[in-house]
Amino acid sequence: MSRSFTFAALAGILTVLAACSRDAPPAPQSEAPLQPSSSPIAEIASSAEVLILTVDSVILSRPQDAPSTQDAPSALVIQVAGRVTSSGWRNAKLVPSGDAAGDNTLSFDLVATSPATPERDPIAQPIEARLRIDALPAGVTTIRVAATANAVSIPVLGL
Repeated sequence: MSRSFTFAALAGILTVLAACSRDAPPAPQSEAPLQPSSSPIAEIASSAEVLILTVDSVILSRPQDAPSTQDAPSALVIQVAGRVTSSGWRNAKLVPSGDAAGDNTLSFDLVATSPATPERDPIAQPIEARLRIDALPAGVTTIRVAATANAVSIPVLGL
């Protein structure tokens, strides 16, 4: 019996030693505070007129009171829907763009006045603009509207 007792005691001691030799989990270390990540949206000056975030749609139509020609409309209404980075944006409008998109393309930038105070948790908001062109320049076949993240082009013919 003493031999089996010695063997059992030895097995118990080896088991305890094996458990002690395992790597203990590392002690928790203090983490450095997280730095705020840079936003993909650039800082915008308050109450400044700037390009909006995206253009979602562009619709061209002829005003009912405009005289029509067979080849192309002499007057045109451009309706644009887009998104801004937060609430509080106002006075959305289309302004002629300096971007040379082509001889037959009339280009505009979709701009709006940014909020006086930036939002803490910005959520994209819809915004709309409308522009009437009473005399479409000869040869224009495309209207292009640009925003910060994209641009949308639409053909004029067929209205």
